[in-house]
Amino acid sequence: MRIILARFAKIPHILLPPKRQHQPKADVSGYVSLGRYRPFQFTGTVLLTVAFGLLARLDATTSTGYWAGVQILVAAGSGVLLTTTLPAIQAPWDEEDVAVATAAWWVLRSFGGIWGVAIPSTVFNPRVNALLGWVESVVVRGELRDGGAYALASRTFMWSLDSTPVVKAQALGVYVDSLTLVWQVGIAFGVLKFVVALVVKEVKMREQLEMEFGLVGDDGDGKSGCDVENDVGKS
Repeated sequence: MRIILARFAKIPHILLPPKRQHQPKADVSGYVSLGRYRPFQFTGTVLLTVAFGLLARLDATTSTGYWAGVQILVAAGSGVLLTTTLPAIQAPWDEEDVAVATAAWWVLRSFGGIWGVAIPSTVFNPRVNALLGWVESVVVRGELRDGGAYALASRTFMWSLDSTPVVKAQALGVYVDSLTLVWQVGIAFGVLKFVVALVVKEVKMREQLEMEFGLVGDDGDGKSGCDVENDVGKS
């Protein structure tokens, strides 16, 4: 995001906005979308895409209030999407196949996490290489080239450039511009997600489950069905 040169002790405070907002948004969307999930997929996609657009405006002078607020927006969008993609996978299947569908969703989500790291780094590193001409220091250019900027993104590295303010400003410019491209690519993926949401079929979610599993009562008979609404109300 923004190059803020924060101390390690301050990192938990920087990560606090998304961590505090992510789970509440996921919980709310999970309960509200008990009947329908598709509208919340559009909501989460729009929030996340707008957040990427706002992140693309970050630079070295962005205020703390701005980037903290945008992080909350990112957390809201990702939190809504977190709990509304699973129902879309589970709803079309019979009860006996839901476990397999859930496992498949989890595998795909794990792959998504991997690509969520690989794609930004694939965009960031080549962009840094293309902008190294901005940096007049041959030594610094060599340190930032071919993934070096990704590894050296720290306060210590920027401090090491204090003796050469011009080179430090040039290096900061490379970081800011490269990160801007990463967020712009994120906008493209947000638009793609919106298109995918358009073709997702809305399947009415079941309120009555009929399955071979259940609790054994005092009379020894197993319960083959459960009323979701009643169970939620009783809990």
